[in-house]
Amino acid sequence: MPWMPFLDRLPQLPLVLTGPILRRTEPTAVTVWLALRQPCRVTLQVFATAQGQGAVLGPTQLEGTGSTIALGRHLHLVAVTATTVFPNQPLQAEQIYAYEVYFEPAESSITLTLQQGLSADGVAVPISYFDHQLPTFVLPPLAIDDLTLLHGSCRKAHGGGIDALPIGDDLLQQSAHDAKHRPHQLFLTGDQIYSDDVADPWLFALTEASQALLGWEEALPIAPRERLYHCWPITSRRAIAPTSLNIWPVLQRAFTTKPTMSTATC
Repeated sequence: MPWMPFLDRLPQLPLVLTGPILRRTEPTAVTVWLALRQPCRVTLQVFATAQGQGAVLGPTQLEGTGSTIALGRHLHLVAVTATTVFPNQPLQAEQIYAYEVYFEPAESSITLTLQQGLSADGVAVPISYFDHQLPTFVLPPLAIDDLTLLHGSCRKAHGGGIDALPIGDDLLQQSAHDAKHRPHQLFLTGDQIYSDDVADPWLFALTEASQALLGWEEALPIAPRERLYHCWPITSRRAIAPTSLNIWPVLQRAFTTKPTMSTATC
């Protein structure tokens, strides 16, 4: 398949670029985050389910509306919060709830469901373990001994070994109908997101995609070469270079003149 610039592929992509991500859940409020390629008015509805088991949708418990904020020409973010429809009926622990998201694009009179926003070709996207095809969640259980957490460190796409994150999907699928024992929360507690260690193919693709989505190219505030590193002679900087990689010859070729670093910003 020949390579096609991201901007040319953009009209073929779904409305939803990233998400939905459940950002916060409380008995009286639930927040869902999404990144879209068009400005939209977004409505979030949270439903109870029959016997709290997730399979059959019940009445609407929470509802709310928000509008996207433009971060770029084709990048629009929203964190929409739904609040209780009936103040005396908050969400309960050990009950499974489902949610739907509706999109009203600014340049269209139609309203799209979450499945329509996720699909570019009309094929359902598997984001649910139930026939209604809506994502579900539960609040933390009443007893701390029943709390089930999934824990991992940083997720490095080109790291060694197999990707362990799908195991969480398998565990959730096995207990999707069991509000008390299905995983309740996911924690990734690594020290970073590896934005400084990106595989070469990903770096090229992400850079090209970011410029297309934003509509502009970020200009980094890098000083001219002759102003860099003047507080360290090149022979001294060898001591601070990583020793696990043979990058010193690369540094020597990169700094053909006497590199310096501004002491005012060191």
